[in-house]
Amino acid sequence: MRAAAGALALLLTACSSFSGEVDAISADLLAEHGLEAAGATSIEQLEIGDPSEPPWVFYAAASQQIGLAAGWDRGAALELRTTPVRGSVDGLQAHVLVEDGRIVGAWLSHPDEAPGIYALDAPP
Repeated sequence: MRAAAGALALLLTACSSFSGEVDAISADLLAEHGLEAAGATSIEQLEIGDPSEPPWVFYAAASQQIGLAAGWDRGAALELRTTPVRGSVDGLQAHVLVEDGRIVGAWLSHPDEAPGIYALDAPP
């Protein structure tokens, strides 16, 4: 997972912001899956890598498990909203991928596991 988290960090552009609260899109999706935010949402632009390689295959599989199409185009710049989540393990984060105001991907991550990517309906 450290490699996947590192890849994600490298792909984030310098443009990021902290909303100071949980955004409505993320809060609604988390609630639909019985999850609760544990902190504020950060919002960043994410450039999509090769969807046939890690970590993208893990993100797509987790997104598809909850019914999202996850058909992202390589090189597309999408909005990534990251929110810490209350869970059975510390450090759990929810990631919501947004394009033109609609959710196109979502997954949970945990920094101490490999690959550490989970569907919102199957947290560790």
